[in-house]
Amino acid sequence: MRAPAISAEARKNHDEMFPGHVSTLSVTDPELIESFDNLAFDEVRRYGSLDTRTRLMVQLASLIACQGLSEYRVMLGAALTVGVTPVEVKEIVYQAVPYVGMAKVFDFLHATNDVLTDRGVELPLPGQSTTTPDTFELVATAGPAPSDLDALLAPLDADPGGSLDGVPDAADMPLADEPEQVRNDLASLAAR
Repeated sequence: MRAPAISAEARKNHDEMFPGHVSTLSVTDPELIESFDNLAFDEVRRYGSLDTRTRLMVQLASLIACQGLSEYRVMLGAALTVGVTPVEVKEIVYQAVPYVGMAKVFDFLHATNDVLTDRGVELPLPGQSTTTPDTFELVATAGPAPSDLDALLAPLDADPGGSLDGVPDAADMPLADEPEQVRNDLASLAAR
């Protein structure tokens, strides 16, 4: 049996992310690994401008979205190897929650914690939040950043605690007043 013909560039890029690692699939599925490694670690990289760190952060988010947990663990190791920080990884996981839901992120959060602790990272990480319920929806505009948010926000009414409605929001919008696309989406969900 011939050894897979993986390009020198693919090997170099693979070794950057996975130093010393030889995939067990290169033994059981050498044609697939030859094709995949040449594509993922050589050909694709020639057509993009993302640096390795950024590309891996995008891949981690994509793996969460498509529920690729096993591959996420592998790529998380690669991301940490090339310098993606634990804080950046946690932010990717946390930011996935509003997009795919906590139920789908749950296992990835545990996998992240497992990989980080296996690498000697002490959890929890130091807090990173810079928002409060008052500032979460603050929209940036051109100009210097305000230095005193308390003074800026003092004249505003606070959102009611435990509510999804903001202060000026009506408690409930009648269905007939919702945009047509929202009504259509709700009707299709109800029909399932």
